[in-house]
Order: sequence, then structure tokens, then C-alpha cells
Amino acid sequence: AGAYIHGPVGGGKSMLMDLFYETSLRGPRRRLHFHELMIDVHKRLHRVHESREKTVVLTESGLPIYRFGDLPAELTAPARVAQQMQQQQQQQQQQQ
Repeated sequence: AGAYIHGPVGGGKSMLMDLFYETSLRGPRRRLHFHELMIDVHKRLHRVHESREKTVVLTESGLPIYRFGDLPAELTAPARVAQQMQQQQQQQQQQQ
């Protein structure tokens, strides 16, 4: 769970989060500015990406097609779409 606060510069967003953070009795907790959160998210995504199996195939015209390891369908809607496409491709290959 989390909170996303937006508004104009000087509108009191950081002050509000500081007050909320200091009075919160729940833990564990971490207070981050949005850019710090995004850096952390991208680092985590990069680690996941680097740990996946990767295959590069070149088309007849030399364009690369990248295939990454299995995508867990529960992660995101695009991952579900990619998984469905992968399953359809596998079915088509089995029929040939």
C-alpha cells in the first residue's frame, strides 16, 4: 500500500508526507521522493530483466527479434498479452 500526492511546487506535499511519516505507528516504512522511488523501481526491474533467459533471432532481413524468458502473467497486463502471444506461437509451431 502507498500514497501518491501531487500538486504544485510549494503546495505542502513534502511537509504533509513528513508529518504523516513521523506520526505513523506502522512499520516497516520508508519515505521516498518520487524520483527516489522510480530509481529503486528501475533498479529492481533491471535485476529481474538481467536474470531472465534471453534469445536473439535475426529475421531474413537482419532485424533482431528478442525473446525473454517466460513472463509471469500476474505481473502486468502487457505481460499477459505477451504470454498469450507466446502460447499462440507455440500452438502454431506444434500444428506444423
